[in-house]
Parts: sequence; structure tokens; C-alpha cells
Amino acid sequence: MSRAKEATTQTLVVLFGRSLGIVASLASVLFLTRYLTARELILTQVTSLVSELISTVGDLGFGLAMQRRLPALLESDVDEANGLIGTFLLASLATITVGSIIVYLLAERIGASFLKEPGGGNFIVLAIPAVAVQIWRNQLFVLMQGTRSFGRYSVLSLTYQLCWVSGSIAFYFAWGFKGFLVGLAFGAALPCAYETWKMRRFLVMPPASGKCVQFFRLALGYYPERFVNFAYTYADQWVVGFFLKDKQALATYFVPRRFFDQLLALLEGFWSVPTNALSRESARGPDAIARSLASFKRVFLYIFAPLTAGLLASSYFLVDILAGDKYHDAVWSFGILSFFFFFSGVFAPQAISVMVLARP
Repeated sequence: MSRAKEATTQTLVVLFGRSLGIVASLASVLFLTRYLTARELILTQVTSLVSELISTVGDLGFGLAMQRRLPALLESDVDEANGLIGTFLLASLATITVGSIIVYLLAERIGASFLKEPGGGNFIVLAIPAVAVQIWRNQLFVLMQGTRSFGRYSVLSLTYQLCWVSGSIAFYFAWGFKGFLVGLAFGAALPCAYETWKMRRFLVMPPASGKCVQFFRLALGYYPERFVNFAYTYADQWVVGFFLKDKQALATYFVPRRFFDQLLALLEGFWSVPTNALSRESARGPDAIARSLASFKRVFLYIFAPLTAGLLASSYFLVDILAGDKYHDAVWSFGILSFFFFFSGVFAPQAISVMVLARP
């Protein structure tokens, strides 16, 4: 099997796992819009936004360095590859620890910034374990992408969503919204713990301090791009959250945005396979890169064009299913976000080729 065909197959494997996970996530959206108040829905979304922000700030560029440099290192220099992995894991643990402390200290301010009223800090504190688990899940995804463990990537994509949804809903009916926040962490921790065990052969100790500094310097070259990616994906939610004062209007925006967060996660899963493949193909010359890129362009167009058309055609119907009459004004936001999703998917191969081939 050629590398282009191999990468296409891996892309479809990731698609399958992510797609099943989206089905579970849709069940979560149905639950959130029907059982939680606008205030509680906003706090739930804030949990995800804070997790992604901490992941970005604490990443230090290691996520992109792992995706783009680790595949080649695993084939050419295993010791260097283990050094990069060990330094990445050290940075990950530091991110979770420091990030959890910062959220605890700023919990009241974070809650008040989105709710425009005091009283949300206690719920933010309860969500800290869920924030920590989500950060570790993101790091596991990076490790799986860098080591080409796409089967495990798909399994975690699916089981995380299933356990996250079932755990949070079960705890909600037992203990209310506080139980819901605890259930987010408990349900998500189970698949993360299992996949950590399955990936244990890659959980190596960090190298000597001198080598750690070397890998930190390598990763920092990708750090600005990591912030650009974060802004591209999440900046609208932070801006709307800070400046939109009406809680009902903010919750109405978050309903379709939460749905498209899952679709963007699907796109992110797609990115991992071409990024990995083009990183390996770069050593074989421009002709090999051109062939792989042409294959990826066709695959992405065939997937995202009909998917976006279906989303636009059924936007009114989908919003009615997701939110009912409670958030029916979300139809316009849903349509606009559909176009954003289409262009993000169709032009992804070009963006990947620039990111992989350009120097950090």
C-alpha cells in the first residue's frame, strides 16, 4: 500500500471514530438544551473553553512539534523521539497542575465574566477535575497522532464522548447540576485512564536537563502558530461571552456553536493524518508531496461539500431537534457556522502543506 493510500485509510478510520463520537455528543446537546437553564449551559461551555485555553497556553508548541517532528524521529532516531516525548509529558503534567491552581484562584472572576453576575465561582471550582481530564485527553490525542496510533485515537474519540455524556447525565439526575459537573470528570476519566494504560510504552521519562532545554527550544518555534489555531477556533466564543450581556442570547449562540465544536473536532482529527503523512513524505521530494496533497484535496472535498450542503438544507430542522422552541433563534448562527465549517474543511490540505513544509 502506498503512503497516500495508507494515509487515506487512516483518515477514514479517524472519521469513523469521530463520527460515532459526534452522535454521542448530539445526545449531550439534546440533554443540555432541555434540562439545563441558560445559566447552567453557559457554565458548561465555559468549562470547555477554559480547558482549551489552558491547553494552548501550557502547550509551549509541543503539540505541533509532536505531530510534525515525532513521526520522522521514530523512524530515524528512537532516542531523540523518546526525548521529545518525555519532555512533552513533563510539560503536560506541569500544565495540568498549574492550570488547575489558576482556575481555582480565578474561578469567581471567570464565572462573573460570562454570567455578568456573581455566584458562578463555586461551579467553576467543581469543574476543575473535568478541566484537568480534558487537558489530559488533548495531550493523549497529540501523543497518538505523533506515534501514528490512529486506531487508539479513534477508540478514545468514541469512548470519551460516550462516557462523558453518560456519566454527566447520570450524575445530574442523582445530584443536580453540581453532580453534572462532577460526572463530567468521572465519566471522561475512565476512557482516558484506559487509553493511558494502552499507550504506556510511550510514557517515557524526560531526558537530562540539557536535552529538555533543546526540545523546549524546538517546541517554542511552533508556539505562535498554536495561538493562531486557538484564536481561529475559539476566539468568537470568548468575545461573545465577554461582551454579550443577555444570558439567554449567549446560551442561544452556544447551542449551535457547541454542535460545530464537535464538527471542528472531526476536522481536527482529519488534520492529524495528512499532517503526519506529509511530514514523512517531505523527505521523498516535491513529487511525492504533490501526489499526496492531490489525494488529500479530493478526499476533503468529497467529504465536506455534501456534508455542508446537508447541514444548510436541514439547519431549521436540526436546530429544532437540538434545541426546540427554547433556542430557536439559533438558526441564523447555525447557517453562518456551516459555511465556516465548509471552508475550514476544503482548504485544510493547503493549510497543512504550508504548516508542515515551512520552517517553524
